[in-house]
Amino acid sequence: MDVRMIVLSCSLLFCLSCQNTEQKTLPPASATSRWKPPVAGTTIAAYEKRIAEDKLNKLYFRVSVTSTPQSLQGIYNIQLEYGYNINKTQITLPEWVNHAVLRPRIKAGSAAYQCFIGFDAGDGIFHELYEVTAVNGTIRMKKTKDYVINH
Repeated sequence: MDVRMIVLSCSLLFCLSCQNTEQKTLPPASATSRWKPPVAGTTIAAYEKRIAEDKLNKLYFRVSVTSTPQSLQGIYNIQLEYGYNINKTQITLPEWVNHAVLRPRIKAGSAAYQCFIGFDAGDGIFHELYEVTAVNGTIRMKKTKDYVINH
């Protein structure tokens, strides 16, 4: 009788341990969106490169993203500079899965005065939205991609 109890106990423990290893608790998808925008006026992302062709002055190609009072809704201020040519505008980041708050990012481009404005949804991946370039003293920003979340 003791042997049967031992075998039964071992069988029960084996079955329970097998069930526990198969069940994995994943964090909710919203756990990746814990980033919160800072107070309005705070620079969140920036890129700058000195204008090499102008040896006399210290001029720069600059792009910066700053927070607004509406940053929780995805609205941010953008400042674009090429030397003395300075432009300001606003962008709205797309709605994302589980209402994640997207973090604006800037990534350098391959051309001399080029960068991309995009966002990180909390997964560490850069999602491109806009291309910013400066050619012959003219700075341009154009939308390159759209994102649509199917509900």
